[in-house]
Amino acid sequence: MLATPEIIREAGQRAQLTALLPRWRAAPLYREALAQAGCREAGPECLQKLPLLGKPAMRENFPRNFLGEQASLEALHETRPMETTAAFMVNLKASASQAIDRRQNYPKTKSEAMTIVTPKADSRPVAKTDSRPVTKSSPIAKLPATWWVPWALAATTLAAFAMGFVVSGRRGDPDLEQELVAALAELKETKKRPAPAAAPVNEQRILESNGLVEVDGQWIPRKWRDDFAKNMVALGGQMMTRDQAAKVLAKEFPVAVAEPVQPPPSLVSQPVPSSEEILDKAGYTKVNDVAVPKAWVEKWAEGFVQIGVGEWRKATDFKEELIKEHNLVEIRGKLMTREQAEAIQAEQFVKPPANAAASNDFTKALDGLQIGPPMNFHGITVYPLLAAAAPPEASFTTIHAALGTDKLEITDSAGLFQVSVKNLLDQDVLLLAGDVLTGGRCSRMVAEHTLVPKGQTGKVPVLCVEPGAWRTTSDRFAKESGHFVAPPLLRRSLIWEQGQGAAWSILAKKLGGRPGGLVDLYRKQQDAIAEVRAYFSALPDREMTAVGLAVAENDSLEFVEIFPDHALFSAYFERLLAGAALDLLEKGDGPSRAASPFPNTMKGVKQLLESAFLCTYDTREDGFAVRRDEAVVGRVRLDNGTLQHAVLFASGAPEAERKASYTVPKDKIKKALDEYEARLKTLGPARKSAVIHEMGSINAPDITLALARHLTEQDTTVRRAAIQELGQTGDPQATDNLLTLLQTIQGKDPSVYAETVRALARLGHDRSVDALLRQLDSGDADLARVTVQALNDLLLQVKTRQVLERATGRLIGLFESSEGVSKGDTTVLDPVVKSMRPTDAQSVMESIRTLLKQLVGIEFSSSTGARKFWMDRDARERFLQGRTSK
Repeated sequence: MLATPEIIREAGQRAQLTALLPRWRAAPLYREALAQAGCREAGPECLQKLPLLGKPAMRENFPRNFLGEQASLEALHETRPMETTAAFMVNLKASASQAIDRRQNYPKTKSEAMTIVTPKADSRPVAKTDSRPVTKSSPIAKLPATWWVPWALAATTLAAFAMGFVVSGRRGDPDLEQELVAALAELKETKKRPAPAAAPVNEQRILESNGLVEVDGQWIPRKWRDDFAKNMVALGGQMMTRDQAAKVLAKEFPVAVAEPVQPPPSLVSQPVPSSEEILDKAGYTKVNDVAVPKAWVEKWAEGFVQIGVGEWRKATDFKEELIKEHNLVEIRGKLMTREQAEAIQAEQFVKPPANAAASNDFTKALDGLQIGPPMNFHGITVYPLLAAAAPPEASFTTIHAALGTDKLEITDSAGLFQVSVKNLLDQDVLLLAGDVLTGGRCSRMVAEHTLVPKGQTGKVPVLCVEPGAWRTTSDRFAKESGHFVAPPLLRRSLIWEQGQGAAWSILAKKLGGRPGGLVDLYRKQQDAIAEVRAYFSALPDREMTAVGLAVAENDSLEFVEIFPDHALFSAYFERLLAGAALDLLEKGDGPSRAASPFPNTMKGVKQLLESAFLCTYDTREDGFAVRRDEAVVGRVRLDNGTLQHAVLFASGAPEAERKASYTVPKDKIKKALDEYEARLKTLGPARKSAVIHEMGSINAPDITLALARHLTEQDTTVRRAAIQELGQTGDPQATDNLLTLLQTIQGKDPSVYAETVRALARLGHDRSVDALLRQLDSGDADLARVTVQALNDLLLQVKTRQVLERATGRLIGLFESSEGVSKGDTTVLDPVVKSMRPTDAQSVMESIRTLLKQLVGIEFSSSTGARKFWMDRDARERFLQGRTSK
């Protein structure tokens, strides 16, 4: 076949493509194209079938190392098969291989390094599974340019073809030789031609397009130039007025400086730099979509305030200027006018009222507390209490933290009402009243604040909060102890010292007859409680000076609690919230609460805290018991004049139902009574009375006998405590014990007598009526008034017709005789009043008048009216029938 110039050009393109086949095989996009064309191997003939070679998508997605050969690829796609001599093909392959080898040996950059797959030369194609390509990969330096490679390959191909033509012995053709020489010359000129220069960049126009203007030789945002002229300042990359800057510096509205936004790196290098690149090179970056000098950003990061183009102030200096300029004051890091400060202090700061009566270490700790902004969720409102200054760190740790160290052991070896705590830490451990201990023979709650010194073992008073349990398998408490805190209802019962029976009664009501204890109530409501805890969990981090909290449920304030530092407040915060949530969730099943006199407002919190200045304080070994209106409402623990913990409730004790039914193992009851008796032998009268009240709170048959043993106590206070508790039992045996006592004390001890008749009235048994009526015959006016009052309460409970009829008739007769004596009648023979003075008789008469009004439902102006009513058989029958049939 004659080698015309067209054939030569086509042959050169085919040779170039054949030599580059190993590199194309490595390209994933071409392998996909081959699959679409139905080719197994990428040979020259198969490449002609590729449907995507000439499409723009192929050019855009194909690796840029191959973009230079696009023209050759398109030519190859259009080239038809042709025949050549063997010598032509041998020389052509040799020349192309040399060109490729030289090209591969050129240094490349790392980005240009790629894997080259070289098949065996002149080998027959093998199946895909049997092919074993040899892979070579090495980083090479980048060539200055790649546009001339196709032309170099074409020139090499032409030279190879010419040599092959001579060797083959073909006849020379002058015209063909001239065309070859001309083609080679054209290739050389093209190679020498320099690449076109990039268009010049107008940086000034770029800066202006980004909103910058030149001021004193520096380019700054146009708007900022105008704002600086208006006496505005730049703080943290934000332009603002001086008043706004004052608020920012006061940490009321913190402004976050936006990070400079860097454009994503381009996948293909651009011949012309972008606007962002020009800004970056010029020393500018974007903050809040505004181009500013990088030097400004560095100054802002250092805390400087910019008041002009080249004017800077330290934040502290600028703050002082603002305070002087606007006559501001700084309170807790916030700048405000003096009028605002006075208004805040009047509303949010705790101060002693003008009539403050108490002054002690607790009230000193309250003075200056600030009530922070509240948070509310699902009926619970929390007000943080902020300290005037950061208090020193507490010298002790909590039970929950100590148990996590494996250096605190709590065992059940000390009895039902005491546990043994061994502290191996190098720090004291404070167990707060209400901390729940899980495990042991039964779960307990700490009854009193107790500090266990480092390296020592102490006894901690506790109460059982798992009535039905008395395990014998283990006497060690779990490491999870301290995870729960008793809810406010139980902690109020502790403050009031209502005792073990009150705790069991409260739990029994909440459990609704189900077995278990306090921990089971927490588990029952765990999902709802977790939701509450999650909502409020950010408060300790938000209020870094908080040392306490006030908690309200719905519309009423419930309690305030104060800790010595922020760390302890944070440690107990979520557990106290969980207890308040449990109380609210189980409110319908528990004892009723005394109404809170303090509303759920910031003013209500202030009133509750400031009421502490008007309370009375009973000194205790570790601090104070706080009383308001004779009711115990709080407990304070102090250590060398330093507050360790304080809780103040809005109302007094819960109304625990003493007769609530619950199941307690017999051996557990016996254990409790034995421990009470052992404790009574070591106490003085005041503490002994408190223990008797605790013992009497238990609803069990054995309690009556245990209390009756103390009716013979020498101390009047102790005897009265035993009488009071017997009156609460509802046990008929208690009535018999008190009636026996009544016969021995008449006239000997008026206070014990009065307590006994009141206890009999509370018990409400019919057989007490006649015994009390006989007591009226003593003729003592004071005892008569006490007895009449007791009869009033007793007769309202009587259901026996004969007893009620006999008692009412006797009272009407006493009404007549006391009225006569009060009017000076000396002929009255009634033994109750015949020896009384008219004034005493008048007092007894008024007591009877009140009793008859409540009993009969009629207010008699005189004894004549009362007698007329009683003699009316129909009226009397209606009364007796109505009272005894209910």
